Amino acid sequence: MAVVAPLSASYPVLTVTLSLLSGEHLSAARATGIACTMLGVLLVAAGEKAPDANDPEAMRRSGKGIGWALASAVGFGLLFWLLGNRVIPRVGAPQTVWMIRMTCTVIAAVVILISRQPMKLPRNTRAISLGMGLGDTTAFVLSNRAMQIEQIAVVSVLGSLYGAVTVALASIVLREHVSRSQWLGIAAIFFGIYLMSR
Repeated sequence: MAVVAPLSASYPVLTVTLSLLSGEHLSAARATGIACTMLGVLLVAAGEKAPDANDPEAMRRSGKGIGWALASAVGFGLLFWLLGNRVIPRVGAPQTVWMIRMTCTVIAAVVILISRQPMKLPRNTRAISLGMGLGDTTAFVLSNRAMQIEQIAVVSVLGSLYGAVTVALASIVLREHVSRSQWLGIAAIFFGIYLMSR
């Protein structure tokens, strides 16, 4: 996670770049806010603990997900740029989420069938899985709606804050340790949000 999370969460760099190249203009305050927020996201994600040297499985996997994380960042970056510039203006915010969900369902079903994994969820995870699906779908609808009324560069950066929110909730609810660099990242995020709202 210490390597994968910051790489995966860096997708707004590509979205912002593509948005600027396709004609979006950012004020100096918003550009500074985006930079502060991205720095904050990377500080929060990079503050995750590195694999324990006494855990051979964690050490074996360490570094092997870099390519997948970069591919994820590129995929998300392109997705949000395409959504904001091409798809949502023509299709609409909620309709776009249905298209994404149907595509994901088909792809996931094919992968599950090919890998011969059981499709039935264990009883103790059904409610959590439904809650996660509801939260994720609601977040996508709200993000898509935001792209209809706000700059894509700003929305994609704000959408990447899920990792920082998770760290903050883990600190508050689970009493997990948050490092100084993570708190610094959270402060940078809030300062960036303030600047983007100017």
